[in-house]
Amino acid sequence: MSSNNILPQTSGDLSIVHYADAQGNENFFIRAWAKGSKVLIPLKEVMDDVNSSIENIKKLIPEGTSEQNPHVNNLKLYKELHRVPNGGTLLAGAKVGDILWVDPENGDKYFFDKAVYPVSQAVADGLESVGVVADVDGRKLLILHKDESTDLQFANCWLFKVTGIHLDGTTNTLNMQQHASNDSAVPAGTFTDNMSTTLAEFCTALDTWLREHQTVAGASETNWHCELMPDADGVDSCFIVVDTNRWQNRLSPIASGSTATAEFYMWQFVKQNTDRTTLLRNNGSNVYYAGWNKEQLIEWFSDQTHSSISPTDDPNGTGLLNKSDFEGSSYPNVKAAYNNDYTTYIEAMMMKWPSATGSQAVFDGTGPAIGAALGTHTHKNLSGETVYTFTANRYSYTRATEATRKSDDLGDGSWYLPDVVDSFKVFSKMKVDGTDAINDSLSEISSRRSLSVSRWCCSRSFSVSGWITHLGGHLNYPSFDAKSRVCAVALLEY
Repeated sequence: MSSNNILPQTSGDLSIVHYADAQGNENFFIRAWAKGSKVLIPLKEVMDDVNSSIENIKKLIPEGTSEQNPHVNNLKLYKELHRVPNGGTLLAGAKVGDILWVDPENGDKYFFDKAVYPVSQAVADGLESVGVVADVDGRKLLILHKDESTDLQFANCWLFKVTGIHLDGTTNTLNMQQHASNDSAVPAGTFTDNMSTTLAEFCTALDTWLREHQTVAGASETNWHCELMPDADGVDSCFIVVDTNRWQNRLSPIASGSTATAEFYMWQFVKQNTDRTTLLRNNGSNVYYAGWNKEQLIEWFSDQTHSSISPTDDPNGTGLLNKSDFEGSSYPNVKAAYNNDYTTYIEAMMMKWPSATGSQAVFDGTGPAIGAALGTHTHKNLSGETVYTFTANRYSYTRATEATRKSDDLGDGSWYLPDVVDSFKVFSKMKVDGTDAINDSLSEISSRRSLSVSRWCCSRSFSVSGWITHLGGHLNYPSFDAKSRVCAVALLEY
């Protein structure tokens, strides 16, 4: 058996293979390598004319690999090479900006360059658009879902785990407190209990007391109650739930001098028990603020109405200078360190990735696990209704549709709120005017993403806050009661 290989035989490349058996019968195949395995696709499955000469077959795939030049003249062949059946692999690869489609009949996925396989053709084929490839790392594809929420809170309540409870007849004395808008404590009364012999009985007694002592005079609105629910280790525990989720309600509802304490308990559900407040910049500084989109950061700080953040004359300081301050005379050391060029300065302020330090290194790859835990966590609100606690994570977690659930890796739980690294990988590639590859594709299946809005990440900064890609082009860390946009990503590997 002889063969005629048109393209190189390297991993990821495609080649046309021409076999002639002993009887002289000719057979043509597309040959591809996926995850180290050779795959042959009979041309008769993707061509109407299997008797085409080898010269005509050559025209189907231009010289070079499919990643370098995906323009295939035969749409049927292109579609087959960019199809991923359940349990299968992506033969022709994918690039940033390709649109992810799913077949609602069987869950097969397709990655199409819209310039080659038009959106109108995919729709005519009965396919459902899902999102856009936002990052490619070898065989790992980070997909940005086509939909995005309006502004949502990270969480819709504050949770406090009560510990030190006595169930042996010893009197529990809890000096309860609420808080004013300036964070000052306002005494709310004393709860006592020496009758409870089970944790459930104690929670019921405390719940009754709390419901009878809602917002007290001098305090900000405080709608609180008690619930017995599992902690991060699955152990039934007593929780005080504050539904109002105002900034001041983050403070402990149990004052000192009590027999029990109340631990602020939110990130513990995903085992994030330590504050992670720094980010590594390109200049090597491990600081509070780093840029996530260079164009947006320059545009924001070129507007003189936007003040510098924690300005200092230290080239490696924690702050960010606006353009006016940088070009003034108050920060000579910073100007000299960056050759008096504001663009060079901003480039140094951008988040560095890969990173071996800072929040990037801690949170890289944590998104799916956080999404699974926080996206499904529930509690009962003051009215007794079961609601999802972590609003932002819940939105991302629930992006699956009837069609994507037929796919083996796009079903429930596949989508998650991106961590700081995922967010950087997605939004650092976008342009302020929306003329980038990701937005260009989004514009045809949903809408472009504005960079002038803030978006939640799933990564912890302080105990009461999480990271966001701030609309100023830098990362920031508001508390859970703040509102930001929410997007969803999925990580696929072929």
